[in-house]
Amino acid sequence: MISLLDDNTQEAAISISSGSLQFGTPNSGSARLTITSGGKIGIGTVTPGRELTIYSPDSGSTYLNLTNATTGANSGDGFAMGIGADEIANVWQYEDSNIEFGTDSTQHMTLASTGQLGIGTDFDPAATSKKLTLILSTLINF
Repeated sequence: MISLLDDNTQEAAISISSGSLQFGTPNSGSARLTITSGGKIGIGTVTPGRELTIYSPDSGSTYLNLTNATTGANSGDGFAMGIGADEIANVWQYEDSNIEFGTDSTQHMTLASTGQLGIGTDFDPAATSKKLTLILSTLINF
């Protein structure tokens, strides 16, 4: 184990356990960040089950929050995905911007900041007051 000290007080620790590289903080009781020999990364866990696992050791919420210099860096800024304390999965755009969905480099669906949902590649939320707009380029059978 390598201990990082500041004025002879441990501030962080780096260790190798069962082939995993682990980073910890004082009095944490376990690693805060783990990189396994298989390349999986665990935040809050020493046994990540996927390529990136973010784990909360209590029943609170766990989120991945993406921000930049324009959005700000607080928990209510930018874009977040996670699971709430009520176990409900959440996708949040905290800014006054759309969420776009696409495949094969083509946009297929837009959820506008106004709550409008457009399905189709030519959806412009400013051009309509409808809550749901379908733009069909082929026949759809229901």
